[in-house]
Amino acid sequence: MKFLWKTSLTAAILSLAMGTALAQKPPFETLWIDSQTNTHVESAVITPQMLGLAGSWSIEKQVLHGGKQDGVDVVMLNNGKMKILVVPTRGMSIWSVDCGDVRLGWDSPVGQIVHPKYVNLESRNGLGWLDGFGGWLARCGLEFAGAPGVDKITSNTGSIIEVPLTLHGKADYTPASRVEISIDSQPPYTLRVRGIVHECYMFGPNLQLTTELATVPDSLEFSVNDVIANIGGHDSELMLIQHLNFGPPLLEEGAQFVAAVERVTPRDERAAEAKPEDIFVYEPPKAGFVEQVYYLKPLADEKGMVEAMLRNKKGERAACLRYAVKELPCLTLWKNTTALKDGCATGVEPGVNYSNNRSIERKYKRVPVLKPGDSRFFSMQFEIAMSGERVEAVEKKIRGLQKQTKITFDPKPVEGISY
Repeated sequence: MKFLWKTSLTAAILSLAMGTALAQKPPFETLWIDSQTNTHVESAVITPQMLGLAGSWSIEKQVLHGGKQDGVDVVMLNNGKMKILVVPTRGMSIWSVDCGDVRLGWDSPVGQIVHPKYVNLESRNGLGWLDGFGGWLARCGLEFAGAPGVDKITSNTGSIIEVPLTLHGKADYTPASRVEISIDSQPPYTLRVRGIVHECYMFGPNLQLTTELATVPDSLEFSVNDVIANIGGHDSELMLIQHLNFGPPLLEEGAQFVAAVERVTPRDERAAEAKPEDIFVYEPPKAGFVEQVYYLKPLADEKGMVEAMLRNKKGERAACLRYAVKELPCLTLWKNTTALKDGCATGVEPGVNYSNNRSIERKYKRVPVLKPGDSRFFSMQFEIAMSGERVEAVEKKIRGLQKQTKITFDPKPVEGISY
C-alpha cells in the first residue's frame, strides 16, 4: 500500500471551506477509489503499527458479496472506541456507528446494504428510494429532496415542463467517484475518510459533494463535514436533508428527543393527532403504526449552534448532535415506532429544507440557488454519551436554552410550512 505525503484536492477543498490552513506536516494519505485514474482497491487495512505509531485503531476496506449487497464497497473506521461503517457505493453514507452497548442505526427490513443497481428510484410512484433504505446517515438531495411528486422546470429547449421527482433524490444511491484515507502526522493523529460524489446530467445541474468523516483515536466524538459545490456553468438549485435514523437500543419506550425549539408544526393530520407533551417522547413498538412527522424551528445558542440528543429512557446513554443553524435551518422529526420486524425507527433530520416536495419548498424560499463556482459548507459534530452524568450535562444545557423561549405547538398543519 502506498502512502502519499501530500495535501490532496479533497483535503484542500474542505480545509478552505472550514477556514483552516494546512501549515503542519502533511498527513499520511492513500487513495482507494478514483474514477479518473480507474483506481479501485478491493481490500486494504491501515493500522498505527504500519505507520510507526501506537494505538488500537484501524481503517479497513472490503467489498461485500451475495444478494443485493454484491459489489458494495464499505470502509470501517475503528478509532479504538467506536466502529463507524462508511459506504462509498451509497454516496459516502454512514451505515452504522457502534460503541459498547450503543448503536447509531436501526434494523431496516431491507437488511442488506443494497447496491444502487438494484434500486429503481421511480418505482411505486417515486418511492423506490425505500427499497434500499437502511443506513444511519443517509443524505437526501442534492438537486432535490423530500416527498415525491411533480415539479416544473425549464427544459433545454427553454420551455416549461412537468417532471416527476422521486423520494429524497439521488445522493444516497450515487457511488463516490473518489475515496481517500488520511491520518494526521502529529497528535492527536486525527483519522479521516474522505470522498467525492458527483450529481450531474446533460442540461441539468452539476453538483459535487466533498465529504469528510473525522475522529480522534479513542474518542467518543466524530464529525461529518460536507461541501456542496456547483461546478457547472449555470445556476443550480440545492436541497439537502441529513437523514439520521435511530432504532434500539436508544429508541425504546420512554426514550426522548431533546432539543431547544421555537415552533413545532405537524406535517399532516396524522401528526396533529399527538398531544404536545407526547411529541418528543416515544411509545413502544406497535404493529401498524402510521408515521408521524413534525417540522421544527430550532433554537440556536449564542454561538449560533443547535444542540439535540436522542436519549434512552433511563438517561444513561444518548446520541448528541451539534451544528450551525445558519447551515441547516430546518429540522424534521420522523417517528415510525412500528413493529421491530417492520423497521421501528425515528429520524432526526437537519436540513436546508423540510421534507416537502421541491415545488413547495421553492415557493417558500427554502431552496437556495448556487451560482457557478459557489459552494455551501455543512458540518455536524456528534458525541456518544456513555454515562448518566454526561447525558445530564448535555440535556441541562439544551433545556436551559429552551427556558428562554416558550414552544409554539401548531395544532394542525400550516400553509407555508406543512404544505
